[in-house]
Amino acid sequence: MQQPYIFKKQLVALFATIFFLLFILFFYPNHTLITLTLVYIFIILGLTLIPSLPRIIKYPLWLHLIIYEAPFWTTIFFLPKETQIILNKNFFITTCISGVFTFLILFIGKKEYLNNINGINTEIPITTKNFLFETLNLCFAAICEEICFRAFFISYFNIIVGKTGILISAALFTLTHYLNRWANKNFTTKIYCMQFLLGIVLGTAFYLTHCITLTIILHLLFNSSQFIVLIKRLRAHKACNTPLFNDYD
Repeated sequence: MQQPYIFKKQLVALFATIFFLLFILFFYPNHTLITLTLVYIFIILGLTLIPSLPRIIKYPLWLHLIIYEAPFWTTIFFLPKETQIILNKNFFITTCISGVFTFLILFIGKKEYLNNINGINTEIPITTKNFLFETLNLCFAAICEEICFRAFFISYFNIIVGKTGILISAALFTLTHYLNRWANKNFTTKIYCMQFLLGIVLGTAFYLTHCITLTIILHLLFNSSQFIVLIKRLRAHKACNTPLFNDYD
């Protein structure tokens, strides 16, 4: 399945964000907002340019994963001190409430969820080594996105616009998925709406707890269909390597 490496929508988003940066530089020189805009420009550049890097430079796939997620995970170096990786007193009750809402979002997308775990992709065999790599890939991507969109963006938007930062972060989270190279193959309007709702749930959970662990767990729960697909692909690989008939036993 061939896909372009650079899309018009990515360039439009890049120029629009640069224009917004110039606007705030001249009319609203807020240091925090300028920093957030620069970070998102960095993210768009990553989504636009990094996928084509392996065509120019040969390097391992695991390194490409780290490079591709770099615009997200590098924000960990700029997180506020109140951001927590460990659990806190608000963790368990917030987990219950936000967990219920996450399941509701999955229920809304029940059709898409079932189509994903029962689709033709589940019949494509995958080796144990690639299964482990893809599983780590999914986990690493979720962790990086939570560090960026929840811990980083919400923390700093909170300084500027308060709770409204949850909605802005959710919108950026959805827009980033839209700008992804494979978005036109993997996502529909309904899925974008689900991603926006998820962004609100995760953003609220982080706002209440300042605990990134919770949002990572919920994000992985939302992506659970992808893990099920990988498990089915691994089983397909093992089935291919299992002899149907052994005449020597």
